[in-house]
Amino acid sequence: MFAPILFSSLLGWAGMASAQPTNPPPVEYVVIQGISVEGNKKTRTEVILRELDFQPGDTIAFQELNERLRHNRLELMNTGLFTDAKIYLKNWSEASRGLQLLVQIKENWYVYPFPIFELADRNFNVWWTTYEHSLQRINFGVRFYHLNFTGNRDLLKLLIQYGYTRKYELDYRFPAFNASETLGFTTNLLWARNREINYATAEDRQLFFRDEQTFLLQRYRIGGGLTYRPKWDVVHHLAAAFHYNRIGDRVLQELNPDYFDGRSRQRYLSLSYAFSWDTRDVRPYPSKGHFLGLSLRKDGLGPLNDLNRLQLDTDFRIFFPLAERWTWAAHLKGRYTLPRRPLPYHNLKALGYEFDFVRGYEFYVMDGPDFFLTKNSLRFRLFRFDIDWGRYM
Repeated sequence: MFAPILFSSLLGWAGMASAQPTNPPPVEYVVIQGISVEGNKKTRTEVILRELDFQPGDTIAFQELNERLRHNRLELMNTGLFTDAKIYLKNWSEASRGLQLLVQIKENWYVYPFPIFELADRNFNVWWTTYEHSLQRINFGVRFYHLNFTGNRDLLKLLIQYGYTRKYELDYRFPAFNASETLGFTTNLLWARNREINYATAEDRQLFFRDEQTFLLQRYRIGGGLTYRPKWDVVHHLAAAFHYNRIGDRVLQELNPDYFDGRSRQRYLSLSYAFSWDTRDVRPYPSKGHFLGLSLRKDGLGPLNDLNRLQLDTDFRIFFPLAERWTWAAHLKGRYTLPRRPLPYHNLKALGYEFDFVRGYEFYVMDGPDFFLTKNSLRFRLFRFDIDWGRYM
């Protein structure tokens, strides 16, 4: 049963602020004697316990206990596997200063078929103004996600897409296969082709050419990798992939001979290492914490070296709560490439592509082997409400 000293500051959900006791208890630390899990029908218990930053036998300072439990509840929610997670305290022993933890979760839907209807251009302004909102520049299809394929938080993604880019992709990620739950693996297959190609850049704007009779750009990729997660917020990823890209004869002979550096095809092996350190509180929309990402990639190994490049990428984001509803976010991102010589046009994309855009310059791109970008945001939360999706699961 619960001891009286726990009723005032420990009893109940860790995510809720608790009142301070009138007479502070003479307790300096508590010992986690056991952790049990309830509510998981698909997800393995070991997967849930892996997300916690404590285990049976750990000692936690009494003054830090509520904050530690609140933090671990957020980590469970950040997995995307649950609609709700709560951590309760029970079986307090004043003599041994030990207690049991009960983790109660409500599982999410794990199967998501998402329809695809998206712009092929870099952003809405380019599509609407430059290309006069042409429906030929639309992608459509379906994305199929299974977030917990075998109950191990393993992600299966299948993509079937038509329209501007015909694309088929299969991606599978298994986060932990060893006894200590630290080693995982990833696999990926991709086939994509386009009748229209961005063959060059002039005055910081992309130039396109379309041929209704043939595919001007075809891309194939097969790869796999290993992940190592020694701590809940640190991940190492080592990956290898084979890339095969091909362009139409007209691109090589007339439009841009340097698209693949004088070739009609580009074949290469790549080996990459990525490191991430993520302490953000709520990853979809954080209010505090930081994210650090570093990656080193070598393109061109052995005889498959049509592209020869060593690329270092950095990504750092930090979030500060300024007041109850105000948050400041800073983002720094950069790239440096060796050797210092011209690259094929296909591999020169820098600023203006995907998420690496400069605000206010949506119509323009900057090509090159290196870049540095910094962004700052002041954010204000307009409203906040909770929806119990678990009741509909």
